[in-house]
Amino acid sequence: MINTITHGDAKEVSRSIPDESVGLVFCDPVYQNMDDYAWLAEESARVLKPGRALLAFCSSQKMKQTQEAMDPFMKFNLPLFYVVKAKVAYLNAYKALPWTTPIVVYSKGKIEPRAWYVDTFISTARPSGTHKWNKNLAVLRYYVDRFSQPGDIVWDPFTGHGSIPMACIRAGRQFIASEIDKDKVEVARNLVGTTMEDLF
Repeated sequence: MINTITHGDAKEVSRSIPDESVGLVFCDPVYQNMDDYAWLAEESARVLKPGRALLAFCSSQKMKQTQEAMDPFMKFNLPLFYVVKAKVAYLNAYKALPWTTPIVVYSKGKIEPRAWYVDTFISTARPSGTHKWNKNLAVLRYYVDRFSQPGDIVWDPFTGHGSIPMACIRAGRQFIASEIDKDKVEVARNLVGTTMEDLF
């Protein structure tokens, strides 16, 4: 289960994660599924070590609903922002602002970041991998570095093509990752395997 991509429903997979064994929960859920965010916060409160964080990407238009779903279970700290300049040319055609995706930060008790961090990460690189909604690997590693300790287990219940596990490997963290879509699981396993080969 550790350092592998599991094919299955996150709600089933998480049952085998021991209480207070995870150093960071970091994921990119489907933004419109508020039930998933509520479950995520409730389950993170169980599996996280005290003083550790849950970071979840969400929709800027649905931040209020996202927080309302998660607030009953964990302590909200602040939002972080991931701004993608690589999409500016596309957005300028529609007279839109640069693409930004918020990350809501919740914690189990008083949060203890490993290092100082910026609240807005600006990237000029394109997303990692081939998944439509993949985030840039530098962004993911940046927050993995700062919100977890070397050797920690990072839990990513909605892993898609495995970008967060790839960031964990590069940052010297272990991971627990699952994906319900079988086709995405195969892509993620291949990408994560290639990442491990690059390092060793």
